[in-house]
Amino acid sequence: MKRFFFSVLISFQASLCGPLLAHTLAETNAVVRGALGNFVSYSARGIGDLPRRVSPSEIPDNWSNFLGGHLNDGWTLDEKKVAFDWYLATLGTNDCVAMSDWDRNLVHAALVQCKSLHHTNCASAMKALVLNPRGIYKQRAIELAIEFCDLDAGLTSFAETVMTNSQAYTLMERSTASCHYADRLMTFSATNAVQVTARDNAVRMFYRNRMGEPVATEIVDRLFEKYIGGYETSSNRLTFAVNAIAFPDCDLDDKSYFTSVTNQLLSSGQPLVQLNIGEGGE
Repeated sequence: MKRFFFSVLISFQASLCGPLLAHTLAETNAVVRGALGNFVSYSARGIGDLPRRVSPSEIPDNWSNFLGGHLNDGWTLDEKKVAFDWYLATLGTNDCVAMSDWDRNLVHAALVQCKSLHHTNCASAMKALVLNPRGIYKQRAIELAIEFCDLDAGLTSFAETVMTNSQAYTLMERSTASCHYADRLMTFSATNAVQVTARDNAVRMFYRNRMGEPVATEIVDRLFEKYIGGYETSSNRLTFAVNAIAFPDCDLDDKSYFTSVTNQLLSSGQPLVQLNIGEGGE
C-alpha cells in the first residue's frame, strides 16, 4: 500500500512538472517561496511550529494578487499556479519537521492560501502531507483534505486512517478528522446511488469506530440519529453516550450533551431497542 501511495505521488509530481519545463526546479521553488514570503514573517516568538498570525487583510484574495500575476517576470499566471501545486506536492515527501522556522512559516502560509482561494486542486497534496510521517500542520491539512476531496471510499479510508492511529496522530488531529468528516456527512446531499453508497459506508465506518475517543462527540451522535433508523431511542445510543462520558478528555460541552442523552433514555419509561447495525465497509 505504501509503495502504491508513493508511486501515485511521484506520478502526480511528474504531471505537474510538464508545464514547468521552461523553468528549472530551483526557479520554480523560488517563485513560489517569493509569493508566500510576501505576506509571511517570523512569528513574534520565533518558534518554528508557532506561525505568525496572518490577519485576513494580509491574505491575497485572488490568484493574481497571491502569485504576482501582474509582474512581467517570465512566468504566466497559469505557470505560477502549476508551480504552487508542485510546491504543495513536495510536502508529502519532504522532511518538514527539519525545516527552518522560515520554511515552516511558508508551509503554513501555503495552507492558509489554499483555504482562502478555495483551492480544491490541493486535495491530494493535503492527504499526502497528512500521511507523511515528517509532515507538519497536519490539523489544518486534515481540514483541507476533508473539505476538498470527493466524498468517496478513498476519503472514508483516509479519515479512518487518521482517526484510528493514535501512534501517528495526536488526539486533536484525530478528533479534527472525525468532527470535520461527520460535519461534512451531515450536510452532504447525495444525488445518485453511488453517492448514497459512499455516504452510508462512511456512516458505517463511524459506527464501527464509535467506541474510540475521537468519535465520542455530539456531531457523531447527531450523524447516527440522522442516518440510522431507530437509533434515537436505542440501547446502542445509550452505550455510545455512556462510553463517551467515560473518556478523560471528553470536553464539558460533549459531557453535558451525552449526560442529557443518557438521562433522557433512562427516564423514557420505554424499553430500549437493540439495533443490529452492520459495520462493514465496501
